[in-house]
Amino acid sequence: VLVLPGAWPGALALGAALLGQLSRRRDDPVETLFNAGQRALATSAAAGVYALAADAPHLGPDVAGLGPIGALAATAATAYVGAAAMVAVAAALQLASNPLRIFLVTLRSDAMAEAAMSLVALPTAYLLRHEWALAPLVALPLALVHVAIRQSVRLRQDTHQALADLVEVVELRDPYTAGHSLRVATMARELALRLGLTHEEADVIERAGRVHDLGKVAVDPAVLM
Repeated sequence: VLVLPGAWPGALALGAALLGQLSRRRDDPVETLFNAGQRALATSAAAGVYALAADAPHLGPDVAGLGPIGALAATAATAYVGAAAMVAVAAALQLASNPLRIFLVTLRSDAMAEAAMSLVALPTAYLLRHEWALAPLVALPLALVHVAIRQSVRLRQDTHQALADLVEVVELRDPYTAGHSLRVATMARELALRLGLTHEEADVIERAGRVHDLGKVAVDPAVLM
């Protein structure tokens, strides 16, 4: 967006997103087209905002010849919010949920990663404009951001698995109530969805239901039985 003119940013985003989706061997062509299309539309919208605001002096000081700081912030926000809004609407239609709640959950979970990538984009754009031969050096911080995001997701998954293993330990100590925690978790999730919460919020409540008897681990068996 900061380097290419006109419709080029959107076209490049569409091509890159399609290649990324195809490299993951997605089986659903609708999902592939949606993911690529929403990225292209959000990038095109950001390019339009940048074209309108890049020469507006009242938006703050210029950043390395790339435009006023306000214009750059608005451009990054448009790309992020646009993509998140389209995902929220699609998810809400699929899950019969409130799109605003899904949108807010998405903003909270992804904001830091998007902000980091936006900051890396500034020196990248500067190098492409003035010292293009050095631009490949920016691949390292981009790779680090990517690895950090993947590790964060993996940590979340490992934490969920650890909680599930702890629940199994509880049920081994008290076979009389075996399956009870799972039933509580299932009902808690269904209630959360009936109350209009998002699936992400219902996931948190379901995990709480799974571990609500975790304190039994510390109770003397003579008392527990």
